[in-house]
Amino acid sequence: MRRILIIVLLLFYYPLHAQTRGPLPDVTSSSKFLVYYGNDFSQANIDYMKGFEVLVLHPSSSSNLTPGIVQELQDAVETKYVLGYISIGEDFPGTGEAAITHDGTGPIYQDEVSQQIVFGNAGIASFYVDAEFNSEIGQYEHDGVADTNGTFFGYFINPNSDWRWVLDVSRIGGNEGVFTERKFRAGFQQIGGQRNENNLNDRTANFGFDGYFLDTIDTAGPYSGEGSYPWLAPAMQETVKWISDVYPDKIVFANRGSFFFQAGLINTTYNIKPTDYSIRPYIDAFLFESYMLDSAESHLGISPFYSDNHNNLMPKIVTEANREDGFTVFNLDYKMNRDENLYDEVFNVAVTENGWVSYLTSARAIDTIDTTIADKLLDATLLQDNAAPQWMNTGALFEQTLLARVGITSVEKSFVQGDIDVFWDSARDQSWPVKYNVYLAQQADFSDEVIYQNVDFTANANWYDDPTTNVANQFTITGLLPGQYYVRVTAVDSSIAANEDSNTETVSIVVPDN
Repeated sequence: MRRILIIVLLLFYYPLHAQTRGPLPDVTSSSKFLVYYGNDFSQANIDYMKGFEVLVLHPSSSSNLTPGIVQELQDAVETKYVLGYISIGEDFPGTGEAAITHDGTGPIYQDEVSQQIVFGNAGIASFYVDAEFNSEIGQYEHDGVADTNGTFFGYFINPNSDWRWVLDVSRIGGNEGVFTERKFRAGFQQIGGQRNENNLNDRTANFGFDGYFLDTIDTAGPYSGEGSYPWLAPAMQETVKWISDVYPDKIVFANRGSFFFQAGLINTTYNIKPTDYSIRPYIDAFLFESYMLDSAESHLGISPFYSDNHNNLMPKIVTEANREDGFTVFNLDYKMNRDENLYDEVFNVAVTENGWVSYLTSARAIDTIDTTIADKLLDATLLQDNAAPQWMNTGALFEQTLLARVGITSVEKSFVQGDIDVFWDSARDQSWPVKYNVYLAQQADFSDEVIYQNVDFTANANWYDDPTTNVANQFTITGLLPGQYYVRVTAVDSSIAANEDSNTETVSIVVPDN
């Protein structure tokens, strides 16, 4: 009963309304970005961190991190955002802590045939899951035991309303009278709550971070394997939306979960298409972790997943990030004692070609501060953007490599007399956002061209179902008189030079008189 009352009070104080988000203001590919889960908060280290514009820190695992340090970093001249880590797709008990009991109806799973939720009634909370995929037999197994991460040992989570409540009220040191089962994990209220200026050294007090770095979103992945539960996609979207709505003044930064932007992806067992539950409108930033160099100690060269990351995932993420309600893309790669030439390649591809905000970490635990990319960002010659955007192909599926779809791809008559719909794929660039100009003429040589600059384009809805035969973007030209028309589309970056590509791909169309 007490818990129900608390939820009612939370709803009273936190208005649940749609929050319009978008990319992080004043953050570009030349911004310095740091992820640090270490415990060295000496003054020398703090002073060095002040040179980064975006910081992600881990209040739960960094036992020397205090609200006062967060405040000092936020007050630094160069620092724009200091964000606090929180896991929303896995539950990590502290020493001596076990699974949370709550209603005792868990663990649960969604039956693959009936699609109904089945309760294990094993005396633990319903936000624990029991649906581990057995690759040897190609089936999900349900043994009545909550599934855990074999590497990091967290419980995989169904992010339902009970779990959202746990995430909200958990507090380092416990939350006496409310919730005491997680004494080592900071929740949303503690991470982002207003600081007590008279109690800045108390780690049980509010930290006052600028926002939240949401980890383990990939629990809802539509794949087959450990930690992937496709049927959780709707709940995961609802949880990210809940965070956005309840904390509208806080930055929402998602780690992983690229499947939410992956057009054409579907899990046939549960008939889940992740793009139907996209988190795009509810986040300000997205981290593509291990884009080129992953954290596996056995991988000394480029990650074996690099090809798919680059040809399949990257174009789709870039496309969704560049929408009106899009987000800033960050990437985190792992050095892991690889060849130093690979570090240059990370910078060249992620920063100067993709336009992402990037960081390379020396260690898997992210408990040291590496200067590789930060030092490169000091070289102004490396950041000169003299190149026009590069066209991509957003239609690649797993491990495919396809030629770029350059410029306009098609024009169709609209349902309204005199209107035509123009279609094209996406481009990437160092200077975001990428904008598009549409050229219209009645002469084939474009001597009478009319230019629609920086058009207010929209997503092509058909692309989400079938990106192989449909492109990502469209724009409607209205009010044309009957006649023959020629159309082109060019991509323009957001640099001072406003570099525009020079493709001359042209499609013609006849606008009828009825």
